[in-house]
Amino acid sequence: MKKLTLLRHYLMHTPALTLAEKQLHVYSHTGHIEFSPGNYRIGMDMPTKVLITDFSGDVEVLVYFIVRWMKRFEPDNTTNVTYKLDILNADTCDIELTLPLTQSLLPANTNGGIQLHYQDEPVDACIYSGTVELYIKELKIGEWQTDAPSVDSQNLNTQHALPDEHNQGIAP
Repeated sequence: MKKLTLLRHYLMHTPALTLAEKQLHVYSHTGHIEFSPGNYRIGMDMPTKVLITDFSGDVEVLVYFIVRWMKRFEPDNTTNVTYKLDILNADTCDIELTLPLTQSLLPANTNGGIQLHYQDEPVDACIYSGTVELYIKELKIGEWQTDAPSVDSQNLNTQHALPDEHNQGIAP
């Protein structure tokens, strides 16, 4: 699941969030696969949960970076992100966000069988570079450089070659 991996990587490497590995859980318990006759594109809908335990940062900052990520990797998605929040004490909370993620696989014939490729999302280069300043009303509450987390989808090689014995008479 490429997008789940990209999302986790992005959140772990966003300096403004300062998350520890054990705090962040990214998973999808349910989902469905779309396909249609005559079209070999495989669509995957993955309602994805992001659970952050003992979060001591600003929830608004987390929401801001989640929305930034969604605009980059789900630019056509207009479904709302939902959340649950459990205040643990004056400084920490557990937060669970549900993101409506989708992913498409495109099969292609090769000499040795079929390769599966993830369909790339449109890229908006301005989303991940520069300085972010966060204001609530007119009060500046933070400033971050956002070029640190690399979420370039090209960095993950996502081709899966299937040998011929799995492709007996099956076109892509």
